[in-house]
Amino acid sequence: MMNLGFKLSGNLAIELGLLESIWLRADQIGDEIDTQSSAGARITVLIGANAYQPSSMLNPLLTNHRTQKLRSYWDWALTWGLTDKVDLMGEAFGDGDNSGTRVGLGYRFRDESLAYVNYVTEQSGVSRNGLTVGQKTQINDRLRVYSEHRHDSSRRQNVEGDSYGISYEFTENWTIDADLMDGQSSTEDQVYDRSAYSLASRYRGNRYELVNRYEYRTDNSTSSDELNQWLTANRLKLELDVDWTLVGKIDYAITEENSSTAKVAEFGEIDLGFAYRPTGDNRLNALAMYSYVYDLDPTNQFGGMYLDERGHVLSLEAIYHLIPTVKVGAKYALKKSEIRINRDQSDFLDATTQLIVGRLTVDLMKNLAVFGEYRLLEIEELDDQKQGALVGIDIRLTDHFGLGVGYNFTEFNDRLQTLNYEAKGWFLNFNAEI
Repeated sequence: MMNLGFKLSGNLAIELGLLESIWLRADQIGDEIDTQSSAGARITVLIGANAYQPSSMLNPLLTNHRTQKLRSYWDWALTWGLTDKVDLMGEAFGDGDNSGTRVGLGYRFRDESLAYVNYVTEQSGVSRNGLTVGQKTQINDRLRVYSEHRHDSSRRQNVEGDSYGISYEFTENWTIDADLMDGQSSTEDQVYDRSAYSLASRYRGNRYELVNRYEYRTDNSTSSDELNQWLTANRLKLELDVDWTLVGKIDYAITEENSSTAKVAEFGEIDLGFAYRPTGDNRLNALAMYSYVYDLDPTNQFGGMYLDERGHVLSLEAIYHLIPTVKVGAKYALKKSEIRINRDQSDFLDATTQLIVGRLTVDLMKNLAVFGEYRLLEIEELDDQKQGALVGIDIRLTDHFGLGVGYNFTEFNDRLQTLNYEAKGWFLNFNAEI
């Protein structure tokens, strides 16, 4: 995470962040990789005589979060300097599919060392709660180490263990991270001893950035075979010119039984997209994305929300300024996929899903706007159609940042790669134009 901060007044600061997060999710035995890279922004309010802006020493408290796209990512953080060495932090974060809160306490027991404890609760496709206790030390300008104990719980699985990590900057552009974890993961009927080893590399060039991560896990249980898991997450961002940017992603994860090498679960996703953001005339912004998803859910699935799926997703979206006070936007997404409920007892069925979204934003005054969306979701083979509206207000904090709140009257979100039918209700988002 790279930060650039500006202190606006004695107790208000704004922090811009380029978040490059890799999240290898451990919500089920057949782990699925959920990784995102994004640009975002944070408003940080600093309270008290000893308050200060978050720095790299607080990164364990300000852990990066999942985000799908820039316009739907929001993050609000509050840091309170209780004393010269003790800080209290509260944070709310989210995107179009996930939201959560985090509270933490940090103690700088040395100039370059921080001990911390934080608690996080997140609402997403798989809700989780987590408690982390750890410490981080900056050894020198290039080397950082950390150790922590964490406990995560979700509807599918609980994970508890100790993690140890090291980060080394070989050059100004190239960083290597390595960590290991030893602990336990448990489901309703089984307890596994888990060991995990990972290695990550991040290289930043003048016009491109490449991120790679590899992880190996073993789960052992006295009542079942040993499970071996291999995971990899890879990111590429390439600036073609001042107006065009190419982004790519390749994720893959497989879980096998050690005795038979039978596939317990498998997940893969390939994304390729182009973003058009002209610097000369900013009236039109557009994004095109192609995705291929292959998701073989755990063999112990019992229908419900856990489906095997393979398919292609194509999405196009754009925003256009009609006049300075009125913007219109549209999104179209098409998913051609095959799904099945049970791996051994059912066949793959064709599923064609279409999503259409229309959006209107009207500026009422300089720093206040109202917006509304009409959403239509169709599944052709089931002859099923869902539609509804989304409304909200957008408060402009600066020329480039806005905080929005509203209500989604539909039951679904607007991302076919991770379609969620429990999206109805209040939402909060943070809009940025960078």
